[in-house]
This record gives sequence, C-alpha cells and structure tokens, in this order.
Amino acid sequence: MGKSLVSATGIEDDAVTAAQAMLLTFTNIGKDTFPAATQAVADMATAMNSGAIPSQEAIKATAIQVGKALQDPIAGVTALQRVGVKLTESQKEQIQTMMESNDVSGAQALILKELQTEFGGAAEAAGDTFGGKMAKMNQKLADAAESLGTNQYRLKLNRN
Repeated sequence: MGKSLVSATGIEDDAVTAAQAMLLTFTNIGKDTFPAATQAVADMATAMNSGAIPSQEAIKATAIQVGKALQDPIAGVTALQRVGVKLTESQKEQIQTMMESNDVSGAQALILKELQTEFGGAAEAAGDTFGGKMAKMNQKLADAAESLGTNQYRLKLNRN
C-alpha cells in the first residue's frame, strides 16, 4: 500500500511509513479503514502544503490530526474544523448518532468521505507536476541505491 502511494505521489517512502506508523498508534482505526486513512493523510497534507509534496514532518503531523479524528470522531470533528475541514450540522449529527449506537466505523467513514471531498486527489495531482515527477524519479533512484547497497552487503556476507 505504501509503495503504490509513493509511486503515485512522489511523497518519500519514509514519510508514508512514518504516517502509517503514527496511524497504527490509534487503536480505533481498523484494517478496513486504514488504507483510506493513509490516503486521506497524504491528500490533506499535500493540500495544506499548497499542493506541493509535503515533508515527512507535515505528513506525520497530518497523520496525528486524522488519527485523532478517527480515534474519537465526536471530538475529532472539532479538531478538524480548527484546521479548515468543514462538516455540516447534518454530518455532525450523523456522527453523533453513529457513535451513540457504537458504529465507530460508520462515523469514521463519514469523516473520511468528507476528507476525500475536500482534499481527495491532491497528493496524486502533486505527483503529476514537474516537481512531483522529479520527486518520483529521485525516490526511484534512492530505492535503487538502497537496493544496490543491500545487495552489496549481502554479497560481502556470502563471501565471508
């Protein structure tokens, strides 16, 4: 999942890994919600970075914001509004009702849908810019160098 996000967006693989690691600390984010949460983090961080590929720090900070919103959807709505995410009164009421009936995944899905509406596609669009294409190329070169270094290390171990 992380590799496909990296190849589509140009966001550094270490940044994606850091975001995913941060999201994993929020225990209410289930395996079915996790991929959409990761994508939401990438899109939101990119949009908040004026459409440019965000830094690892920005990705991590956004992962915390999204993670908190998904961990506790009622409080999360308020936190997201502070950074400009607009949910309607109807959406807030739906989230409240879902949480009262213990439908956490339904409330999370509603939040993720709003994040998709507001920020969806931002990360991939950034990857299609000149800067994004350069970042993707640099990431591929870094991956190749890392792989080459790992393979050289393995060769040395096999010789000994």
